[in-house]
Amino acid sequence: MGGKIRALGYTAVSFYTDWALLEGQQGNFIAEGIFAFEPFFEAASTAGIYLLAVMKIAENDCYSRNIGQIISKAQITNGGPVILFQPENEYTQATSDVTFPDPAYFQAVEDQYRAAGIVVPFISNDASPKGYFAPGSGEGQVDIYGHDAYPLGFDCANPYTWPDGALPTTFRALHLQQSPSTPYSLVEFQGGSFDPGNLGHPGGYTSYDYGAVIAEDRTVAREKYSEMKLQANFLKVSLAYLTANPGNASNGSFVDSAAIATTQLKSNLTTFYVVRHAAYNSLNSTTYALTVPTSIGTLTIPQLGSVLTLNGRDSKIHVMDYDIDRNECYNYWVLDLPLQEPYNNYTTSNPRSIIVRAGYLLRTASVDDGSMSLTGDLNQTTDIEILGGLPASGSILRFNGRKVDTSTNDFDVLSGTLQFNPPSYTLPNLAALEWKYLDSLPEIQPDYDDSLWPDADLTETQNPRQLNTPTSLYGSDYGFSNGNLLFRGHFAPNGSESKFHVRTQGGAGYGASVFLNSTFLGSWAGNGTGFEYNQTLTLPALHIGQTAIVTVLLDNMGLNEDFTVGSDQMKNPRGILDYTLAGRDQSAVRWKVTGNFGGEDYRDRTRGPLNEGGLYAERQGYHLPAPPSKNWANANPTGGITTAGVAFYTTNFNLSLPSGYDIPLSFVFTNSTSNSTRDDSVSNYRSQLYVNGYQFGKYVNSIGPQTSFPVPEGILNYHGTNYIALSLWALDAVGAKVADLQLASTAEIQSGYGAVELSPMPAYTPRAGAY
Repeated sequence: MGGKIRALGYTAVSFYTDWALLEGQQGNFIAEGIFAFEPFFEAASTAGIYLLAVMKIAENDCYSRNIGQIISKAQITNGGPVILFQPENEYTQATSDVTFPDPAYFQAVEDQYRAAGIVVPFISNDASPKGYFAPGSGEGQVDIYGHDAYPLGFDCANPYTWPDGALPTTFRALHLQQSPSTPYSLVEFQGGSFDPGNLGHPGGYTSYDYGAVIAEDRTVAREKYSEMKLQANFLKVSLAYLTANPGNASNGSFVDSAAIATTQLKSNLTTFYVVRHAAYNSLNSTTYALTVPTSIGTLTIPQLGSVLTLNGRDSKIHVMDYDIDRNECYNYWVLDLPLQEPYNNYTTSNPRSIIVRAGYLLRTASVDDGSMSLTGDLNQTTDIEILGGLPASGSILRFNGRKVDTSTNDFDVLSGTLQFNPPSYTLPNLAALEWKYLDSLPEIQPDYDDSLWPDADLTETQNPRQLNTPTSLYGSDYGFSNGNLLFRGHFAPNGSESKFHVRTQGGAGYGASVFLNSTFLGSWAGNGTGFEYNQTLTLPALHIGQTAIVTVLLDNMGLNEDFTVGSDQMKNPRGILDYTLAGRDQSAVRWKVTGNFGGEDYRDRTRGPLNEGGLYAERQGYHLPAPPSKNWANANPTGGITTAGVAFYTTNFNLSLPSGYDIPLSFVFTNSTSNSTRDDSVSNYRSQLYVNGYQFGKYVNSIGPQTSFPVPEGILNYHGTNYIALSLWALDAVGAKVADLQLASTAEIQSGYGAVELSPMPAYTPRAGAY
């Protein structure tokens, strides 16, 4: 990935660290195996990518000390790639009852990282340009002030909705007021906003890819990648841009159309004109002419009486006497040649570069003994031209280690052809595999024993939301903070019970199902916005002496994000907020609770604290490779189940994909608009996908919108056996089925990126004490 970023012309990347992944149990910090940072730092150094380390947690001694020490070893002062450190994130707004901004707090956050060995400059990231803790502001000040911006908001399900008037136009003026002595730093800008899977908060999907430059499946076929490459390399060689003074955007200035806004950036020698629609979200194609002052007088462009055209939601940079076709420019790559220690592949102010016209992706270039070696990727047979930077006439060209037949024209342009050889392989038809089936909601069966479950007996909670129930029914109070939660309420009927009212909360997009003994009472299927829900359910007739157990299964979609100091939104509980058993006191019900097996003392230290939830099959570890499924029933998820409940399926298959290719694979659900017996409603079901024991997708059929779940090589074994597990939670009385599930390739890339090491994949072993 670093090579693809570097090939863009980019020289630095910011990265977040996740407290919940690394300190899943308080005081127990683990950054080993798949959570180790050292391979990431090494990859960045190899690619020549500088790093900005971003912290999203404030004062926490264990986490801050450990992560600070790890990052300190990778600082540029120690020969590593880390050049900047962001000690806090979006500390920008607060409720009225707290001190804000609090310089003592912010200084304490910085001090803890300095104590851990951080010496590189501190940079900040306001959620909007407020100027908090800018250099010169006193206690808590950072070295470089920065902020972020998401002008389109967070409506990621509707990426083509651009709100009127949302484009900021005052950033330069604010910068000159707030931090004129430091570089203007826009630390985040609409390039993604949420976290995936159990890492996430309720507003996100499994995937983080919201129109990213590089797609989640690692492909670089999006026009956005080519556009960013074009801009990066244009700015890289346009040194005058560094000293240009920007003017204000003005509608109709320098152009003959009030529908066009133009910003002039003027240096001593060169002037840049950036044009966009005055209404930035316009979809119109607008013609215009540009009239500008130049060193030879005023010119109108174009010169031959034609017109320029600006397409909707596009922008152009005009530079005098500089014009090249953009789409053709997408195929050009500017690659820096490696330098001597200590620079290696890092960029410098005076790099040695080559210009190459190729195709899909060029990663690196090097010169050795009159031979030029390129590494890159092909998606089709491609002509190649090297326009400059060859070591000598008659140079030998190698691509991914193989010699390329070349010729040189009169202008010393080296040309050849890079041959693409389509790979030969087959992918399994998942629907045709032998699947094994297990009931993963045995908790509703009359013979189920929950004696090993924790008692939900806490009469007080540490949560700011105080209890409406005799004892806490918040999952986190018992150490269960992610994934599915289960509650079992025992009571002795007196015959007067007629209805059960329950108020649950699981975050936006959550669902819940309720059973009395083995009788299905009802579900909340969820929607994209509802954080909690009230249900009043009719009970079947109950009799004195009868066993009665209410079972509530709830999908915890993760804790809320919280941008406001003091609001405590991230503490909104997950579980049962309130309940009423008609005709009885609340105290008549005695509750048990469970989530992931072990809670904060989670069992799978390899895959981390957020990999599992509370489903029976998860608690047993049956989602791991080679579960004890020999004597399970044969059944396919496309057949589904005919009643409300949870089915668990597992299968395995072999892959034998050819070496030398990057073939991204995704598990793709077919959205089912009807369930197994009705054709007039959406099928309400939820599925979790496990690949070799790693959770890699949560699919909600009635909400979506994500149906494709990419799984990278290394989690998938491209040259051996793979184990797949799938849960199917049917929220309707008539059950549900998966319409279809396929393993599909999204591209076929002949690549020079090398072999991929498998992630550790410990297989199933019986879990002592599992219930």
